[in-house]
Amino acid sequence: MILLAGHRDPVNHLAFAPDSMTLASAGDDGCIWLWDPAKGEGKVRLSWGANYVFCAAWSPDGQAIAAGTQDSLLLLRADSAGWRPVQRWKLHQGWVTCASFSPDGQMLVSGGVDGVVHLWDAIRVSKKPLMTFTGGLGSIRSVKFSPDGHAIAAGGTAGVGIWKASEPEPVLFNRLRDADVRSLAFAPDGRQVVAAAGRCVLSIDSLTHRGTEVLHAAANYFRCLAFVADGSMLALGCDDGSVRLWDVPSSEERCVLGGTMSCVGAIAASPDGKWIAASCDDFVIRVWDLQRALSDEVL
Repeated sequence: MILLAGHRDPVNHLAFAPDSMTLASAGDDGCIWLWDPAKGEGKVRLSWGANYVFCAAWSPDGQAIAAGTQDSLLLLRADSAGWRPVQRWKLHQGWVTCASFSPDGQMLVSGGVDGVVHLWDAIRVSKKPLMTFTGGLGSIRSVKFSPDGHAIAAGGTAGVGIWKASEPEPVLFNRLRDADVRSLAFAPDGRQVVAAAGRCVLSIDSLTHRGTEVLHAAANYFRCLAFVADGSMLALGCDDGSVRLWDVPSSEERCVLGGTMSCVGAIAASPDGKWIAASCDDFVIRVWDLQRALSDEVL
């Protein structure tokens, strides 16, 4: 296990770059760290005056990062001088908690505590959104594009919604009892949306929109999740400090990482399937080599 220490406050979000060589972390200290997981060290610390950074999303080409702060959505681009802000959108009322690029990098979607999801032009960076989605989901915690770019899923304090990227009316609104969806993801093949909804992990069929609770636990136990590589496994971050690797085809747990950490608040899996990263309340990011982790029953 590799420990990455640099944030001075809790880490809110983790995201691997498309080439899996860089891990971005966004924190309550108002900065984004870019880490080299292989070397176990920080590459650069990005700071531009934000008080809090709630999310960091990579563009498909790895040359842009969307960051959600306490009052805006910021677009950063890489050039010869490093990373610099090129656009700031301030349409959300309050914290911008999540963001996601479309697979072709043309669009960017954001969600906030105002319960609104905005769709932006990530190339022309116009100040007005292309579209705005509302669905009564409460504060939005997670938002994702489908792998084909045709759909958008959002999870909030009241449930899960799915929209066509071209239409403002939801095709699915699933209000959950005792819901607090903090994290969701499309499977790599786009056939399902999986959400960490506190007391359960919910799987929604992308075609039929039928939802099935595939895992159950105490209230607020499942905090975050990420599909691993080809989608055959889910990495689940839990309230007891563990990271659980769950085999999707067999519906069985493969192994448990950690177990002695504080609550896992964010999790990420590298696109190449090599790394799993998790952040906890102690401000430290933990990174595991997945193949080495699977060789042991419990680490």
